[in-house]
Parts: sequence; C-alpha cells; structure tokens
Amino acid sequence: MVRIVGALLCLALALTAPPAGAEERVTRLTLEDALVLAERENAALRAKQFEHQSVKANEITAGLRPNPTASYLAEQLGAGTDPQYTVAVGQPIETGGKRKRRVESARAATRVSGWELADVRRQLRFQVQSAFKDVLVGQATLALAEQNVKNLDEIERIQRVRAAKGDISELELLRIQVQRFAFERDAADARQAIRTAKIALRAAVGPDRVGADYEVAGGLTFPDLQPALDELYHAALANRPDLRAAEASREKARADVNLARANAWWDVTPQLEYQRIGNDNTIGFGLSIPLRVFDRNQGEIARTQAEVRRSDALREQARIQALEEVLKK
Repeated sequence: MVRIVGALLCLALALTAPPAGAEERVTRLTLEDALVLAERENAALRAKQFEHQSVKANEITAGLRPNPTASYLAEQLGAGTDPQYTVAVGQPIETGGKRKRRVESARAATRVSGWELADVRRQLRFQVQSAFKDVLVGQATLALAEQNVKNLDEIERIQRVRAAKGDISELELLRIQVQRFAFERDAADARQAIRTAKIALRAAVGPDRVGADYEVAGGLTFPDLQPALDELYHAALANRPDLRAAEASREKARADVNLARANAWWDVTPQLEYQRIGNDNTIGFGLSIPLRVFDRNQGEIARTQAEVRRSDALREQARIQALEEVLKK
C-alpha cells in the first residue's frame, strides 16, 4: 500500500510539474525587459529575420554554374544494319558576365532585406516604447483623477454642511457634484487607455511570455534635448534604415538592368560525342549556340529600366518622409 501511494504521488507531481524548458510568464515589465523580449519573441520580427535568411540563400544559387548536359541516342535498331549508338556530353558556358551579374543582383537583394529587417526592428522598438509610455501616462492620469475625486469628495462634504446652514446655495453644491462626475469620467478614460496600451505592449512583446495581468514598472522622464534641426536632418538621412533600404533597392534595380542586358547574350554549349556503329567507334565534337533572332530580352531590359526610375522615386519619397517625421518630433 505504501508503494502504491508513493507511486501515485510521483505520478501526480509529474503531471502537475511544468514541462521541461517551459518559461514562466513575466508579471512585472520594465522598458528594458520589454525591448529584450520584443527582440526575441515578436513574431513579425522573427518572420522578417527568416525572410532575410531566405533572401541571402539566393546568393548561393546565383553563384552556381550551369549543370552539364548528357544525351543518349540509339538508332537503326532492327533495320537489318548495324545499330548506331550515340552518347553526347555538353557543358553550357555563360557569356556576357551572367554569373557575375546574378551574384551582384543577389547581394543587392540581401542588402535590401537587411535594411528592411533593421527598419522592422526600429519600428518595433518605437512601438514598444510608445505603448510603454502610454501605460505610464495612463497610470499617472488615473492617479491624478482619483486624487481629484478624493479631494473633491472632501470639498463636497464641507460644502454640504455650508449649504445646510445656508452659507452657499444649492447651485454651488451642484457645480461641485458635476465637477466630480467629470473627474470620474477622466478616471474611467484613463483606465481604458491603460488597458488598451497594455494590450498593445503585450502583443508587441509576446503574449506567450507576458501574463495577462502584468505590471509596468517605470517612471515618466522628460529629457530637455534641443538639437539643431540640421543635425537631426543629417542624422536621419545617415541612419534611417528605411531610407537605407530605399537606397539599396535603387542599387538592386541597377544591378537587375545589368543582369537583363547580360542575359541578352547567347550561351555556348560545347559538346563531346561518342558514337558506335557496329564494331566501329568514333568521337566527335559539336557546338550549340541559340539564335537570338526574336527574343533578345527586350522586355526584361525595359522592365528593369522602369524599375530603376521607380526606385529613384521611392527613395525620394522615403527621404521626404524621414524629414517630415523629424519636423513632427
């Protein structure tokens, strides 16, 4: 009986124990903790990281040489003559610098993806900081509103006594009561703002790592920074990832134009042939060249040239947006 009870207790402990590797949910969150968790747990950021790895893998494909070709042909079978067997091996040789242009285009795409990843990280940090600040502002607003309600309750108590003695009119007492309702509304709005900001913060940080009823720890500070506007302009143009991504996209478009022009060149495929006719063995040599009569890659060249002009316009749009955001902030 003792052994059975012990076995049951061990089984109950095993069932109630958390699974190995499981992490407890955070119940208290500072700004630094929120940024670290968002960097590690945010699904959008992780998806962009995997996308960057996928784009970078294209560099491997771009650097590969064409595979050789092989063919086998059997002729004159059952015709009363000696059968003829032919084996041919060929190796396509790319001309016009196609491989080099492919690698340049793939590397440019990797740079674009890298800057886009940095921009997603920047926006995520701003989202976390903004939501965290909104929670702190809501908490401060709620504390102020509750304190106002408390103070107004004390004033109302005193004014009721004065109204009962005839020192003030009932209208003055009614004004105080109306003011109290306004403070209660401010408190309710602050509670709703806190809930909304906490939901946004938890979604950005990772809902699986943060408990539903978590606390935000931090204080509101106001650094009095007044940098020159020209310095902000130069810093934004030099460091904004979205602007750098637009510049990298322009470089990628130009690399694609070079690749499209290189693809217009014909490729040469030398072939080595072995042929057996009866008991006779022969070796031959051949050369295969496509005739670029109709398709000279005109459409792709025109498309990539238009993409260059489009990327120039998008880069200018990103620059204007960056400067506009500097003015707003």
